[in-house]
Amino acid sequence: VTGKRERALVAGHGPIGMLAAMLLTVQGFDVSVLGRRKPGDFQREFVKSLGARYLDISLDEDKKTVSDQGGFFLILEAVGLAELTFRLPELLSRNGILILTGVPRGPNQICFDGNGFMAALVRYNQTVTGTVNASRENFESGLQYLQRFKETFPDSISKLITGRYNINKWQDAFDRKNPDEIKATIEFE
Repeated sequence: VTGKRERALVAGHGPIGMLAAMLLTVQGFDVSVLGRRKPGDFQREFVKSLGARYLDISLDEDKKTVSDQGGFFLILEAVGLAELTFRLPELLSRNGILILTGVPRGPNQICFDGNGFMAALVRYNQTVTGTVNASRENFESGLQYLQRFKETFPDSISKLITGRYNINKWQDAFDRKNPDEIKATIEFE
């Protein structure tokens, strides 16, 4: 055993992405989160508060970091943008796994190198899979992880809910979306 932690990338920093970053961190992965936020942004700082790295793949130094370290063993996609999603496999390491969770939005058609995509999956023994549904056991496990997150990230976990709206003002949760929003809730009396 080398003691080297496996590298994981979370593409997206919404509620699914942030929970995935927390889960992978408590599971012992070396976690990076991919996004487009400027330095000092709330969500970028939230990622750092988890002990994860924030990557902006449009920046040359972040591209170099990814290529120098040989890719990611696990990538969890939580964006729902095909033009980004189909570029993620090139960031996988040998034997890497890409998990798709985002519901597609944006353009219906994209252009990408399908032959290169297929060849890399086969040559490097990579896997791409999607997931959406969960069983009762998964929700029970999720509650146990939320408790673990509270213990591991006591200051950060309370910041996941970035908007709270009374049921009488539920429309505000949809009309006044804050750019720093991670997850808004509607509260019942």
